[in-house]
Amino acid sequence: MVVQSLLLPYTTGQKREIHVSGSLQTFKELMDTLARVQGVSYSYEFRDPAEMLEKQIEAWQQDDEDKEYQWALMTLAATGCAQVGEKLDNELFGFVPETVEETFVRLFAK
Repeated sequence: MVVQSLLLPYTTGQKREIHVSGSLQTFKELMDTLARVQGVSYSYEFRDPAEMLEKQIEAWQQDDEDKEYQWALMTLAATGCAQVGEKLDNELFGFVPETVEETFVRLFAK
């Protein structure tokens, strides 16, 4: 994809952002897909984003980088900003991106 993206026409002042995705899923759908591929079950706990942000700040103040990233990821996922929200550019390339399920099967299937 990176090499193909360099061949796309470009005009001065144009944003050089490319959005490619094989599938869009909610967090629950993502985890359900992973559970199905792994043959296990996951439980879910939904938390208030404000609480997660507070915990992220506390971890940062305690210089606990692992916990800071853990809470930052949870905060980001809860906002919906972790999604590719704009029009996809899949048609610009000569390949079909993997879906989440295909990636999970490749990486985690038993």
